[in-house]
Amino acid sequence: MGKKTIAPDTLRQSRWRVFAEWVLAAFLMALFVRSALVPAWRTLNTDFPNDYLVASLYRKGIPLDRAYEWEWLQRQNDHLGIPQKVAGFAPHPPLCALPVLPLTYLPVLQAKRVWILLNLGFLVGSTFVLYRAAEIPFRWVVLISLLCLYPLQVNFWLGQYYVLLLFLICSSYYAFRSGRELLSGILMSIAACLKILPLLFLLLFIRRKEWRATLGFVLGCLVLTSISVGLFGVEVHRVYLFEVFPRTILGDLLSPYSIHWNSFSALWHRLFLYEPELNPMPVLGSVAFYVMAQVLTWAALCFGFFGFSDADSHRFEELQWAAFTSLLLLLSPMPAPYQYCLLIFTGVLGVDWFWSWGKRRHAMVFLLLFVFTCAPLPARVASVFVLQRLAGNLLLYVFVLWALYGQKKESLRVNWRWVPIAAVNVALLATFCLWTLQGRKEDFGHRIPGFVSGYRSTHPVQAQDRILWVRSASYKDGSKLAARDINGGLDQQYDESALAVTADGSGSSVYAEHAGETSLIVRLLPATHELLPMQFTEGQQPVLSRGGRWLAVLRQQSGQSEVWLFDLQENEPPRLMLGGEFNPLEFTVLQGGDLIASAGQVSEPHLVFVDRGMGSVKQLEGVKEPARYPSISPDSKRLAYGHRLFGAWRLYVRDLTTGAEEELTHGDCNATSPSWVDSRTILYATDCGRGLGMTAIAAVAVED
Repeated sequence: MGKKTIAPDTLRQSRWRVFAEWVLAAFLMALFVRSALVPAWRTLNTDFPNDYLVASLYRKGIPLDRAYEWEWLQRQNDHLGIPQKVAGFAPHPPLCALPVLPLTYLPVLQAKRVWILLNLGFLVGSTFVLYRAAEIPFRWVVLISLLCLYPLQVNFWLGQYYVLLLFLICSSYYAFRSGRELLSGILMSIAACLKILPLLFLLLFIRRKEWRATLGFVLGCLVLTSISVGLFGVEVHRVYLFEVFPRTILGDLLSPYSIHWNSFSALWHRLFLYEPELNPMPVLGSVAFYVMAQVLTWAALCFGFFGFSDADSHRFEELQWAAFTSLLLLLSPMPAPYQYCLLIFTGVLGVDWFWSWGKRRHAMVFLLLFVFTCAPLPARVASVFVLQRLAGNLLLYVFVLWALYGQKKESLRVNWRWVPIAAVNVALLATFCLWTLQGRKEDFGHRIPGFVSGYRSTHPVQAQDRILWVRSASYKDGSKLAARDINGGLDQQYDESALAVTADGSGSSVYAEHAGETSLIVRLLPATHELLPMQFTEGQQPVLSRGGRWLAVLRQQSGQSEVWLFDLQENEPPRLMLGGEFNPLEFTVLQGGDLIASAGQVSEPHLVFVDRGMGSVKQLEGVKEPARYPSISPDSKRLAYGHRLFGAWRLYVRDLTTGAEEELTHGDCNATSPSWVDSRTILYATDCGRGLGMTAIAAVAVED
């Protein structure tokens, strides 16, 4: 049984009705221009500047191996003079930098304007491709596309990629319907390499036994991955694969407890996972309930699509593609509003299928659910219907599944081959979730009571009766120097922009890295209510020795990092301690002026000892590798450092005399920036339970 062809009389409307539809389309277009194109044309908003930044760094010959480190990327952002307060590239795959690479020859705002014009082309192209693939009138395709107004607005505001992804998915479907399955798979592989979600289309091709499309998808991914590795290097891909991607799967990124993400992942985080600052009062603080809810949700959503077979699969081919795109958004751990641009594909195919098969009431219900999912709600209403997009898309998905399987009960049967596959995947996913959540409660006990971490806090140091650190209060704020009185427990944030801070312990010497187009090391002079900066030298990542005699800084020379040492007691020029050939990352200064530094490839760094007197550099033996973030104890006898285990940086302490080691943190999350308060206490930054790189300040005791 083939799909019905819509007769001209069926679609012929009275003149006033056709006119009204075009008037509505024109009104929506005017709204789109006013609310999306004009603001996007005039202003810069993340995320386009982030992709532009990474692409610009590549064009300038700067290695991208540290592109997923917030502090490093923010420093590069400031050096290039890109006007955004907080820069971040996670969780985007490295290939995301490629589409905007040709635009980096333009200033960033002009580049965004070119990208806006390209996106308009992708949107128009998607509309025409959908019109060719469907049988409803062109004005209906235009109307359905513009009814997705809010996601389109956000996509153009931020300069995101999802209109491009929409075009690729529409083109892949059209190629598939035209009998060019290999091309269909190749087009879909481009979308999959730019963003993670379209990777799951491989399952759709396998489920439908479309082996040519599967071959095209796999070949396309292999070629594009090879291009990405060839262009951007192996290191950044290793970091992405082992440190970023595992956290991305579970939505452990930005504000994982915010139900405004409209995802099941955020909802289960909010209901079942405790976090001292971000989610202090979950409904039921239980890791077991979280894992159960997360895994069963994934299983139910996927089995609803894959677990049944229909004898007349060709008839429902169009609806399967529509349902699967809706499913991708339900599985996404953090579906931002711009991701719902992909629902234009679902909306057009769904309306086309229902109308073509004479189910006009069903088409209207489907369209209403589509509009509810995509429509912007007034602020007061949105505060009540916080989960609007999640609820709307879930109803849309269930409605399409009912149309897929409920209409042909005589041909519907359970596909038993998927049952053992589903059981194995449930077990694997549950194991993965439990493994990633291990040790998170231990870390919460290390948090300093009453600390307000804000968006991100790092580089904690103690200066006499105060703790100093670098904090971003929110995503719209830059990195500022913050301080807390230990006795009074009062937080204070200074106007001074900073990316790093160091102190000698007594509080008499405090140095910070000033953020700007040039990295400057400034000395901070304590005053009554503020810290007055005094420029000292050019450099990055200042580190003081205990007692304050020695100051080490990082400098860039011909695109390479070098470590220079200042003797603050003697009026002598600084001394080069570690050249660019070692690729130094972080370092700590011993009381005699010797250094211990992490150096080498970012994915596999090691620790080296630099002798100030001899000028020799030798690798520290017996230290667990990969190793970063060294910090020497006040008596120079013990070394705190970070060791990466299963993609997470855990904090260790090593006795340099005996070689004995103690593991201080055990969670599958990152403990970085250690700093000794005294011989028994270490301050550090932790992102456990907060999202990748979204650190808070904690303290841990060390055994004698």
